[in-house]
Amino acid sequence: MFIVINESDNREQNIEDYDYLKSGEFAPLIHEIYGFNVGTDMQSVEAFKTDLKNYIEAVGHQTFGKNDSDAMKAIKALFDEDAKILDKEKLEEILRDSGIVKGGDQKRAKELFNTLGVALSYNFMQGYVIDPYWISHAVYMVVDHMQKHKKKIIKETDLSEVFAMERSAYPANKFDTILSLMAHHRIGFNNDGGVRGLIVPCAASQNKPKDIVIGKIDPDCLITQVERDELQEFPADFFYRFICENQGEIEKNGEIWSMWQNGMVLSGDGASAFVELKENRRIEISIWSERKNEYSDKIEALIDKLLKEYQLESIKDNLKRGGKAIRFITAAKKAIGAVAVGVATKLAADAISGTPH
Repeated sequence: MFIVINESDNREQNIEDYDYLKSGEFAPLIHEIYGFNVGTDMQSVEAFKTDLKNYIEAVGHQTFGKNDSDAMKAIKALFDEDAKILDKEKLEEILRDSGIVKGGDQKRAKELFNTLGVALSYNFMQGYVIDPYWISHAVYMVVDHMQKHKKKIIKETDLSEVFAMERSAYPANKFDTILSLMAHHRIGFNNDGGVRGLIVPCAASQNKPKDIVIGKIDPDCLITQVERDELQEFPADFFYRFICENQGEIEKNGEIWSMWQNGMVLSGDGASAFVELKENRRIEISIWSERKNEYSDKIEALIDKLLKEYQLESIKDNLKRGGKAIRFITAAKKAIGAVAVGVATKLAADAISGTPH
């Protein structure tokens, strides 16, 4: 597998952010990871083509069947004509014309094309996206618009302004699809109450806003820190997705969500939590109220779930081999001693006020 990180719109990517792919379950399938602007960096494009050609010649076997290849050529022809989305009937017509007729064969081909990014499928839309750049460019435009205008929520009606200069590529009847795609990839989450729209964590305030009020923290709160070995950084969008995963329990005061780019306040299961990302290397969680231990377990399980999605070592697996993926600042989850309580209270107060430690 060759992975190309497209540095579109001259947005330079840190390829090291994707090194975790080389150590996960897909590591044996990955030959190399590249990063360059596919549209403008022709030197890198040609170098990539040369690497790919040399690899194919060295391996010496055919990857796809002829029918698959014919179908991909037909889809590419539509892509070259600037098509963005292919409807279900058209794709099935292409498959039949290419000799892929049986239901099982068509299902296999669709799954293959989805995996390769040739025709992306989503359960909330009937068609297939045949231009992945169409999605990524739309996301960049939406996020840039939100940051420029300091918007905390993006509504479907706002997209007329966002795509005013590119209406042919992003017509009004695709606005709902764009927001659904952003929610699907956990770039944002829907605000179901009050103002309808999408809340996007990476467009939120960088630091905790002054209008976010945190309730009184119990003196015997539980404070935990989740880290990767040797304080490796988390993937760039890890915490944003973590925020989206917690959307149902983020505290709200009217239309004000208690979240910012590097933190949030949660309330659920009879407990409350103050969660903050420190230098993209440590997630610090302060939990208080009667069911703090159960709520801590729930949050840790959610972090574990995300770590596995990134093909990273889970907290449980790390601890089994004697690692230090998580540590309890209060020394233990139960029967917190007087000295530990003092440490916990001080750390919690510092975390909320923004005092470094």
